[in-house]
Amino acid sequence: MKNEIKKLSRPLLNDGHPAYRKDIDGLRAIAVASVLLFHAFPSLLPGGFIGVDIFFVISGFLITTILVGSLELNRFSITEFYSRRIRRIFPALIVVFLASFVAAWTMLLPQDFIQFGTEMLAGAAFVSNFVLWHQAGYFDAASVTKPFLHLWSLAIEEQFYVVWPVALFLVWKWNRRLAVMAVVATVFSFVACVALTMHDPVAGFYSPVSRFWELMIGALLSFFMSSTSVHSARRLVERFGTVVGATGLVLFTVGFVVLDEHRAFPGYWALLPTVGACLVIAAGPQALLNRFVLGSRPMVWIGSISYPLYLWHWPLLVLGRRIPTFDADWRLRGGALVVAVILAWLTFKVVERPLRFSIRPRYAVSGLAASMMVMASISGAAVMSNGFLVRLPADLRPFATPIDFQWQADVRSGTCFIQEVSVSTRPSYCIEKQRPLVALWGDSFGGAFYQGLHSLQENHSFGVAQLTQSACPPLLNVSFEYRKNCADINKSVLESLKELQPQVLVMVSAWTHGDYWMEYPAIVEKVGETLGAVKATLPNTKIVVVGPAPMWNGRLQDVMLKYYTDTPGHPAPPQYMLYGRIPRPQELDPLLREAVKASGVEYISLLDLLCNQSGCLTRVGSQATDLTAIDFGHLSLAGARYVAQKMAGEILPSK
Repeated sequence: MKNEIKKLSRPLLNDGHPAYRKDIDGLRAIAVASVLLFHAFPSLLPGGFIGVDIFFVISGFLITTILVGSLELNRFSITEFYSRRIRRIFPALIVVFLASFVAAWTMLLPQDFIQFGTEMLAGAAFVSNFVLWHQAGYFDAASVTKPFLHLWSLAIEEQFYVVWPVALFLVWKWNRRLAVMAVVATVFSFVACVALTMHDPVAGFYSPVSRFWELMIGALLSFFMSSTSVHSARRLVERFGTVVGATGLVLFTVGFVVLDEHRAFPGYWALLPTVGACLVIAAGPQALLNRFVLGSRPMVWIGSISYPLYLWHWPLLVLGRRIPTFDADWRLRGGALVVAVILAWLTFKVVERPLRFSIRPRYAVSGLAASMMVMASISGAAVMSNGFLVRLPADLRPFATPIDFQWQADVRSGTCFIQEVSVSTRPSYCIEKQRPLVALWGDSFGGAFYQGLHSLQENHSFGVAQLTQSACPPLLNVSFEYRKNCADINKSVLESLKELQPQVLVMVSAWTHGDYWMEYPAIVEKVGETLGAVKATLPNTKIVVVGPAPMWNGRLQDVMLKYYTDTPGHPAPPQYMLYGRIPRPQELDPLLREAVKASGVEYISLLDLLCNQSGCLTRVGSQATDLTAIDFGHLSLAGARYVAQKMAGEILPSK
């Protein structure tokens, strides 16, 4: 294709830019509205996330048309191209960064602020897709807490803008076979997309290699609409523009309806929005859909603010979730979208347009680049300063610092349940040779308690048999979707207990937490059945059942900080705290106590040991590492030692 791009079917302005098309702004309106609806009301438009793919096609089409036009007019300048990109992208993004940072300063706890700073830094560097790639999927539950999750698509576009202008310029100078190069690149990227979506969905979603083809489809459309060698085909498309445009609309409408977060996306499914968008653009501005719907004043207005609207909506939704009833109240979510529209319009009028069309572009670019560096610097400072601990009183800062409880090295040191293996194949250190023997049977809460039991060995002579497995409560004949081999594991535990005949058996579990949680009557019934079998197997063993530990609505250190921020006057969190407790342990404890005692077995209530009328114990000392739990409920090293000392008389072997 040496000289085939000679005459554009749409007129070029003097600067090489194509004449403005209102219908493309209308297509932007559909794209941004679908994304907003999906994020705020996912059940209304389950496939609304494909609006991003429509944006990709529009960007590829317009950017390629501009670049090829400037090459034809011999006005190509890589410096001018990036200058325009900075004036287009930076103004609204900087405003959103700054506003979000101010809101985060007042609303987020230090640990959350660290994550916020990491995301903002990635957004400012246009590498959000790579950061998210190594964190979690777009549809992961944690995504709703990431205020800059949506910047992954902006990062993909900017990475495309780094590669594509240079590639076009080099091929143009070499042999001008732009379309051939574009077809090869598109096919390669599409094949990579399909392969990655099948074998590594997160990579398929975030990798630029698997996403560039969507922008390249827009580029191919630009070549099609400007090439003389396909003039007849283009005229045919224009002649049937109304049908072509309607077909495109049907394609991505089908995508809105049939796609959802459970589909393997992008892959082949991404053809629905991308081909659909191509057909709508190819139909031309005179097609009925384009002229009277997409080109209508409301659609054009929404499309004109689509970029700042896209930037604003997601941080507002994420920060709005700080309100407990936000997700359940459609009015709050709808209100957030209304605020996003207002802020987008103000950003467009007051910031974006003046800087984009500045009469002194050099100064505008320098100022914008410097401002973006400032945004990157303050976001980096949020990470380096542990979430700006200076915002908190000095006595609270140790609790706000990310506490390294050394989960593997301390809390789980020497425990066995990390390995998903049967008892018969566990390491020898799981069962100590020293006698008398105390056996510990339980789930991860039992594993956390091991350190407390181990601490008693400093002053008492006995051995420990660790028979703990994460997410497997010590209940016989029960398996769970989360851990389907629990029944086999616990059967194997009982066989080991029969062989070991320990002097004391301590059974520790969350009892109420996790995917294995059951209704209280079912728990009580299974505990009774299990204790009957255990007593028959261990007639001479003292059996002690330890009740559920206090549970908190989040990590204990975060709950304490939220108490500080939520309580009028901002008092320091008390040592015993009612705030933030989950009620399930308190509800089950008396029922479990009654069932255990009815079986003739001893019961120890952790709630009795750790709680009183003022609440439950948050820390056993003045240091941050003295917190009683490492997360929502698992005992810390300090907490396990504390409760073990309290119950020593009941669980130690008699002399």
